[in-house]
Amino acid sequence: MKQNLHTHTLYCDGQNTIPEIIRAALIKDFGVLGFSGHSFTYYDKSYCMAEEGTDEYIDEVLAAKRLFARDPEAAARHYGADASLQASKEGLRVFLGLEQDLYSDKPALRREHGLLNPGYPGGVYDYLIGSVHAFRLTWAELQWMGTVIRPLREPDLNGVVFSDDGAYIYVDYGLDTLNWALENVFGGDPLALAAAYFEDEGRIVCDTDCDIVGHFDLLLKFNERERIFDEDSPRYKAVRDRALERIFSDFRAWGRRPLFEVNTGAMAKGYRTEPYPSKDSLSLIRDMGGSLIINSDCHQADKLDYAFDEAVKYVTEAGFRPSSIEIPGRGELRIYE
Repeated sequence: MKQNLHTHTLYCDGQNTIPEIIRAALIKDFGVLGFSGHSFTYYDKSYCMAEEGTDEYIDEVLAAKRLFARDPEAAARHYGADASLQASKEGLRVFLGLEQDLYSDKPALRREHGLLNPGYPGGVYDYLIGSVHAFRLTWAELQWMGTVIRPLREPDLNGVVFSDDGAYIYVDYGLDTLNWALENVFGGDPLALAAAYFEDEGRIVCDTDCDIVGHFDLLLKFNERERIFDEDSPRYKAVRDRALERIFSDFRAWGRRPLFEVNTGAMAKGYRTEPYPSKDSLSLIRDMGGSLIINSDCHQADKLDYAFDEAVKYVTEAGFRPSSIEIPGRGELRIYE
């Protein structure tokens, strides 16, 4: 039985509708499918769900969730449009999630009986994935660093967004963005850039109230192609380790399982041959008592289960073993401990 909790659709930057994703899950014999649209970010509306679109997304996922819970076979026929696509014995379990960005201005609320952790009265989401896509440097920080960038003068490339509260620098747009930031902001020092990213990454649990840490080590998306960051540097490891220490501390302060996703999204797009977190980060997560869940960060229906076999081998070689979380009344989720 396959599962994926990190799935994007046309409501944000995915390439398929919710019914198309569900059909792919049925064809690929998934048992668990969680949708996780990008939360609204005021400073950059190019990739996230619109505020009004978020309500439509919630309604459409909840409708699918209820239909599969009520009549799995009828739901499979409805979404599969093919009599040969039958639900498994337990049926496809659909969940409503959100990928909550560190800098989303609206807090997302998990429902009271959340998938992984309790939520709040009035909450709608089953779970939250907390992610850093862009780290922010305020104008005061930029001035302190000696960076001279005129407000509202955007560079001639994607991946850097100026706002009233500073500059947002994406780490997953491309090498051009990273090289621009190195030259114009960090004085050619890649480890200073890494420190800025990990400073934000360390706040992810506290600031997003997430259940799962999304794509930790996203900074390394392009590092196989062009080694910008020396992952073996003691200075690099120091800032990475501090981020992990704060994440673990915040998870445990909330009384929650420290849960990190192993993300195959960059593999699906041809940027990496291995998932992230890196092997070295996985070793530290293991030693600190963390758990893992494999997600594809799917943006395209036919890649819903991309490199899952490789990811299982990857986490097993890192010393993790398969386990499960029992969800009362909703079956199990597969994790690695």
